[in-house]
Amino acid sequence: MLDAMKTADEKQTWRFISALGSLGHTDAAPHLLGRLSDDPHDHEFWLSWTLGELLGNRACDQIAALSSAAVLPVLARFEVALPAERFRKALDDDDADERLYALNALSLLHDDQAVQTIAEAAADDTPANRRRVAEILGKSIDSRVRDRLLSLADDTDMPTRLAAVEGLGRYPDHTLFSTLRPMLKEPDPRLRVGVASAFYHHFDPRPVDPLLDALSDPVAEVREEAAQSLGSQRVSKPIRRLMRLLDDPAPGVRSRAAGSLGRLGARSSRKRLIEMLTADDSEERLWATYGLGELGAEDTAPDLIDALADPDPNVRRWVVSALSKLGAQSAFEPLVARLNDPNIEVCSAALSALAQTRDQRAGNAIVGRLTDPHKEIREAAAVAVGNLGVATIGADLVPLLQDPYWRIRSAACWSLGYLDTFGALSTLRSTLDDSHPQVRRAAAWALGLLGDTESLEPLQHLATSPHGGVRAKAVEALARIAPDATRPLLISALRNDPHPTVRETAAWELRLRPGSDAVPALLERLNDHYLDVRTSVAIALGGSGDAEVAIHLREGLNDPSLRMRGSVANALGLLADGRAAFRLRQLADHVDPWLASRVAWALGRMGDPRPLPPLRARIANTAGDDRRSIVAALAYFGDDYARRLTRRGLRHAAVSTRRDWLRAAAWATPDLVDRALLTREGDGDTPYFDPAELIEGRRVALMARRLHRPVEEIRARYAALSRKLPLRMRDDPLTRKARSRP
Repeated sequence: MLDAMKTADEKQTWRFISALGSLGHTDAAPHLLGRLSDDPHDHEFWLSWTLGELLGNRACDQIAALSSAAVLPVLARFEVALPAERFRKALDDDDADERLYALNALSLLHDDQAVQTIAEAAADDTPANRRRVAEILGKSIDSRVRDRLLSLADDTDMPTRLAAVEGLGRYPDHTLFSTLRPMLKEPDPRLRVGVASAFYHHFDPRPVDPLLDALSDPVAEVREEAAQSLGSQRVSKPIRRLMRLLDDPAPGVRSRAAGSLGRLGARSSRKRLIEMLTADDSEERLWATYGLGELGAEDTAPDLIDALADPDPNVRRWVVSALSKLGAQSAFEPLVARLNDPNIEVCSAALSALAQTRDQRAGNAIVGRLTDPHKEIREAAAVAVGNLGVATIGADLVPLLQDPYWRIRSAACWSLGYLDTFGALSTLRSTLDDSHPQVRRAAAWALGLLGDTESLEPLQHLATSPHGGVRAKAVEALARIAPDATRPLLISALRNDPHPTVRETAAWELRLRPGSDAVPALLERLNDHYLDVRTSVAIALGGSGDAEVAIHLREGLNDPSLRMRGSVANALGLLADGRAAFRLRQLADHVDPWLASRVAWALGRMGDPRPLPPLRARIANTAGDDRRSIVAALAYFGDDYARRLTRRGLRHAAVSTRRDWLRAAAWATPDLVDRALLTREGDGDTPYFDPAELIEGRRVALMARRLHRPVEEIRARYAALSRKLPLRMRDDPLTRKARSRP
């Protein structure tokens, strides 16, 4: 490839450069470094991007020496400390491309100041740059810049308006519904398409009626986006209309309707979706497989297995994914056969699906792919080893920590942490100095999970890294290894760190270790402009046991985000402070079933069961996570029907479905330590462990170490949880003793 570059034209040259990075050819790095210094204005972006892929931080000094703004996105990706003047100079440059590079770089930094600087560029005189500003602000979900995004929704440039509308749909502010809804009647079909698409992200069921109206739009693209967005609304009302759309003349509309029917759990669509597996249009076949996977009906496995022979590799990949969700035993051998699929993505999907089976027979087949010549397959195999959960094959991952491709090194770190592979500790410690920040993040996380006290010093150094993501994982690891000694660091990070991910991590770790010393810092961040920080802080305050924080939490019930209001309701329920009951009762019949379930649970904890019967009536009209959330709230208070549904869900054939039901049951558990015990890592966050797994001594000891609690306490907690939920626990003398306690 290097020889071919000598005679290539300009367009071919940057393609060759990009390919060298994608393929992980580290032996090409010296040549590219020479090219960078010999001709710094030749393909600056692609040269710097490729060198970043190959060498990570080791290339940053030479890249930073270039004056072009084209290298800023790569330097920002590695969070190299650069003077603010360099970004300001690029944003003021007469060249629109230079300004665009600066915007892209700032979007990768994702700290407080970067988002504000991007918002100021909303007045750029180049439409392409304003459009990029709208895309970045829409994904940032930062309440401080919402008004800027609203102004861009009225931009004279239609692509910019569409980007702003899509972004507004992501914002968790229910007041934006009144801004977006009238746009579904705009004469320009492009805007109607954009609004219908934006409602896919809107965490509020009010768009259902306008989206149902949009299903009659004369433009097929509007109907297509409306059909897809209805699948995310989590209520059963659209099912009949979506069933009729399966006969729409436009294949794209039929396809999206099939996917949404699956997401809404519409069992009545099963027969039609099976028929669509043999449709002439590959898009229809693809979305039919997705819909059947979402339905989770194990009796559709034979039809999906037949579809593994589809000529379109994209369809085969989605069939593999659908089979993994069903958990059908009959799919095991066909999935193993797909490891020899000529398409790399299908093979990678099969590795992931086999790991989801938790069948130890898959171990040899997965390990055999750790040395595959294709880097994508090696990466997928490394992830699959961790997800399969067979600790004895963890040692096979250690050589991958030296793989030339950083994504594979990162995947190996994550899986070694999951598998509790203590034999890899020394190698993981050396990986803390890896050239790529994502690998350093993964190594820090794994060492924290393994509780490695010898890594405390290098982790403390990593906690001062200029890379926000690396700092966050280092802080998390330190909190897990030495929680008491790390408290001052957590409190300081929550108060002062400019990166929202670090603040969120600090709040999340503090919630499992309540103490009055953290309460002032948590209260300071209760109004943080980043939603993820606010929600983590709310739960941490709820777990603090300090009844005096309830007065501050109550104000969060007025937050524009439904998710924040739900987190606050959950926190008030943890405190069981009746002083918030009046305000909660005002939300008890909220249109959003997810929020209503949180409110009803909180009121029930305060001794007011009145919202529970109306909540039960909503079960039949909701779907997905909303339905599980309602059932969990009712099951906690002893509703027999809800308990039966929960048991059925926790015993489902598919691993993913069992975990979804366990996640729902966990949020309604009023003890944050118990919530943590139901998760795979013991941190109270996703992913949750498989309820079909046997809880035995190894897991009890593992959680005791990770949560810094006595083994006897953890065993007793698991015994109590296994009585309440249909969990499987080894029946040894100590377990019997714990179960016999009142």
